[in-house]
Amino acid sequence: FMKRKLLSLLLAVTVSSTVLSGCAATDSRALIKIDGSKDEIEFGYGKFVAKLTQAMYDVTYSSYSGKDMWTSDYQGKGTTLQDDVKKNVISTLEQQYVLRKHAKDYGVKITDKKEKEIEIASAKFIKENSKAAISQLGAKNDYVTKYLQDRYVAAKVRSVIESKADTTVTDEEVNQKTISYVYFNTRTKTDSAGKTSAVSEDEKPTMKANAESLVTAEDFEKRTTDMEMTDKKLSFGQSEIADAKKSGTMTDTNGSSIPYAVLEAANKLADGETSSVVEDESGYYVAHMENTNDADAEAAEKTKLEQKKTEEYYDKVYEGLKAKYAWDVNNSLWKSVKFIDRFSGSLIDTGNKTTKKATN
Repeated sequence: FMKRKLLSLLLAVTVSSTVLSGCAATDSRALIKIDGSKDEIEFGYGKFVAKLTQAMYDVTYSSYSGKDMWTSDYQGKGTTLQDDVKKNVISTLEQQYVLRKHAKDYGVKITDKKEKEIEIASAKFIKENSKAAISQLGAKNDYVTKYLQDRYVAAKVRSVIESKADTTVTDEEVNQKTISYVYFNTRTKTDSAGKTSAVSEDEKPTMKANAESLVTAEDFEKRTTDMEMTDKKLSFGQSEIADAKKSGTMTDTNGSSIPYAVLEAANKLADGETSSVVEDESGYYVAHMENTNDADAEAAEKTKLEQKKTEEYYDKVYEGLKAKYAWDVNNSLWKSVKFIDRFSGSLIDTGNKTTKKATN
């Protein structure tokens, strides 16, 4: 949600209850000390960015994520969404600090025109939001102005860095093969009424025989239809094979996981050939090569690889710049930031005259 193209978007929000903002004395403490005490990022500003991020999530996702959104572990890694977002906020604060420090090196500055636009946007943000929302956000004009300035400069510097990336990709890297594959699930089955049950041991030999019949079928698609099975399409290349070898699986466009062994077998096929049965603990797979040079898939892969190389180049440059500084985050202070009182409302475009009012 917090992508660069949304730089001009802020919020018109209300809060679920009347709350008081944090103590000004605490807000002035250092959240992140840089190079000892040579420079710092203020806690009040960091808290504002965190609360603004919370508001953006609340406005966008809470209608279908429910009241437990911030305490849920969506990634299954033992951390809540609140933990994950706050961690990302710290990373963002550090990144924006570094990129703004090096803006001059990349020929980036805030023009007088842009400075005026940001001043107007900041004033509009303070005006459009309720007093309760401003209090809950811990917002003040200086924070909003800094937020917009930092995001603008960081986006510009990143763009310059990325423009220097070598995004050359070879035909071999781009090559995409497209297969059809059929999966025989030996764990569970679903009947016509949608009821799921376990596959019995007596059923498995028949399933294996059906899989074997696909291997020798003259018409893969017809044999699949005759068995009332459904084949799925999958495109892959060097990058996907390498990733699947590391993780053990590849996820197709429908969210289904394909074992690396299936890709390994399919990668050896010529056009029109069918693999032998690939068996794993969940069932049987049979793959059929549709096209060893899929032009449509290769066009998409070329774009994906170019973007990947651009991001890798940026990450390398940024990490080099970041390493020039020593970072000390006050984690005990940061723990005091909690996403309890919820926000509601709407996005507003700070660059336009027409503004959508907040709703309760």
